[in-house]
Amino acid sequence: MTTTKTAVASPDRESRCRMYSRRGNPCANPALDSDPNAVQICIRHAAEVLELIRERQANLATDRGVL
Repeated sequence: MTTTKTAVASPDRESRCRMYSRRGNPCANPALDSDPNAVQICIRHAAEVLELIRERQANLATDRGVL
């Protein structure tokens, strides 16, 4: 078994989005937050997540008859 050690990112290095395409290609956009403890996604993928959350909330409200 081969292990690979990766270098620790330097503080001035821009962090990248952690999302991948269906083809397995990494997203090349910069992450919204460079904090290593934060979710490392770009603005495009963050917008997709927010849209998904809104859709799910609307579906739940409709199912409950709240709307």
